Amino acid sequence: MRNRSPPIEFDHTTPPLEAAEEIGLDSFQELNREIITQIEDDTTVDIKSFNNRYHIALSGGTNPRRYSDEAIELFKKVKQGEEYSLDIPEGRIPDE
Repeated sequence: MRNRSPPIEFDHTTPPLEAAEEIGLDSFQELNREIITQIEDDTTVDIKSFNNRYHIALSGGTNPRRYSDEAIELFKKVKQGEEYSLDIPEGRIPDE
């Protein structure tokens, strides 16, 4: 009998449009333009450029990006002008 690896589980289940709608935006373009760009401006980290606790890019499909519940909470804070910080170890952030 072969050893089987357990199935991969992740909590990045929200597509971009749903993430936008959850925080009161009409499109994923608005999410990118108004929220994700603000995060990058504030922190110098482009959370969409690598897989992390907020974002994952899956291979295949027509829209392979997904966001976590943590990302939704982050997006809400940014939209409401609240203080926030990214919880990503510096060593995991790719060099540009």
